[in-house]
Amino acid sequence: MERKFWVVLIVAFSILALSTTASAVDVKFSGSYYAAGMYEDNHGLLENDQQSTAFYFQRLRVQTVFEIDKGLTLTTRFDALEKVWGDTNWNGTRSNVSGRPHTGGSSKTLEQENIEFENAYLTYQSPIGTFLVGYLPHDTQWGTIWGTSERAESMIWWRYPIGKFSVGIKIIKGTEKSKTAFNDPSYEDADKNVYSGTIRYKGDDFETGLKWTYLDKKDTKPAPTSFKVQNHLVTPYFLWRAGNFKLETELEYLFGDAQDFEDGRKDTDIKTLSWYVNAEMTEGPFYFGATAAYSSGDDPDTSKVEGASVGMYSCWGGLDYDPALILWNEDRNVWIGPLQGNGSAKTAVGSGVINAYLFLGYVGYHPTSDWDLKATLLYATADEKPTLDGKPSSLSNPKFVDDEYGYEFDITATYKITNNLSYMAGAGYLWTGDYFKGTDKHAEVDDDYMLTHKLTLTF
Repeated sequence: MERKFWVVLIVAFSILALSTTASAVDVKFSGSYYAAGMYEDNHGLLENDQQSTAFYFQRLRVQTVFEIDKGLTLTTRFDALEKVWGDTNWNGTRSNVSGRPHTGGSSKTLEQENIEFENAYLTYQSPIGTFLVGYLPHDTQWGTIWGTSERAESMIWWRYPIGKFSVGIKIIKGTEKSKTAFNDPSYEDADKNVYSGTIRYKGDDFETGLKWTYLDKKDTKPAPTSFKVQNHLVTPYFLWRAGNFKLETELEYLFGDAQDFEDGRKDTDIKTLSWYVNAEMTEGPFYFGATAAYSSGDDPDTSKVEGASVGMYSCWGGLDYDPALILWNEDRNVWIGPLQGNGSAKTAVGSGVINAYLFLGYVGYHPTSDWDLKATLLYATADEKPTLDGKPSSLSNPKFVDDEYGYEFDITATYKITNNLSYMAGAGYLWTGDYFKGTDKHAEVDDDYMLTHKLTLTF
């Protein structure tokens, strides 16, 4: 009897297995690992307050694509062991720790000593267009590197090709305050939502596009001084290549309400502008390029907002854009912190080009296909001189004494060890400008230099 039971059970399982639709998932991995060292001689930029630092840091990044069916994939990405070598500050807690900003660019910081998933989204190529749903990188597939960032945002993204044209729509959820297990119901509808539409054309030797974005931000509720932020961001770009010459440009114009008060007080308007132009020519093993960029600053003596703000989707050179090794460099900003100068954090210059005119020229040389030698000279000034507290200037609250960030000269050498492994060594010197004196004309600023190297593996 027992034997018959097992025979029947095995036959039943066999029939079930043969009648079930087979399903196979193809999994593809990609990613990168880097280990880097950095030395900065005078991070504080002051003559009498020298602040030097030297350390190693690293990051492992792994992206996994699950191909579930034709035109249907699930993509995930995580970062792991993103930390300074030997740093023991974490001690098992994620509060009050200096380190890499966590996903989304929040002001909160943590040391990513374990695994942090940053992307998780599905892609479905349907007859009516491609849908992407979940947490995916912000704007990395639009225009130039200006204004882009790899930070993750939760969104629904639809795009559809029409010949050489393509159109798209995005709905991004920035803040959600509806009643959940973690939210107080009094914050109902205090949300931040972003809606975006795009049209793009790709020709044989040029590409152009236009994006319109609407921001509806109400997450200051229910404070007595609560206000709404409702503004529009228009972003056109143009890319052109002719033989050995290439040109790229992008513009961002933001306008609308920075503060739409609900208690009858006068609203605050916002109008900001940024633009970026880069041209490059290649001649044999040499290449030459020049960049001009601008991001508007806020004049403290006006009632409207003219300066960029990363948190408000305003005009700024994004976190992916590193024009130099010291000024506006993301690695230096993340692992050491913004350049401070004299006075409060209002003098800080971090990552993302804000309140600046920027001009740089560069020349590169490939002695062999495995080598890339490059020299860059950058000059930058502020668009507007701020006050330390951001309020209108007065005798007791003067503006900064100067608008010059300074000159920076960088040299880098990159060697391709294998197809997947490269090593970069670089040195940068900043002739510090008087902007970093803040409001004290008697302050003594001093120059800064940096030495860095990075080993990068891609797979």
